[in-house]
Amino acid sequence: MHVLQKIEEDHFAIDVIGGHPVIITNAEILGEAGSEWEGYPIFSKDYLIDLLAIGLVYQVLTVADLQRAKDKATILKIRQQQEKPESPPYTF
Repeated sequence: MHVLQKIEEDHFAIDVIGGHPVIITNAEILGEAGSEWEGYPIFSKDYLIDLLAIGLVYQVLTVADLQRAKDKATILKIRQQQEKPESPPYTF
């Protein structure tokens, strides 16, 4: 399965939908036909970092949004530790 590692300049667009700025990415992030993850978005670490950087450059995100995400991650980690799941928390 091919997993994109970065976002090329011609593989995204910035738009406003419903009054909110958004990043539209290339459909290549979707799992390939016939794979276990067919049709699901698949994000590598580097791809996500590129997505965050683009969000900051085009003001879809602010540095305060990154702190909000970090705070949410802390809460999720605490919940995960309390539940002590035997398998990953987000499976399909």
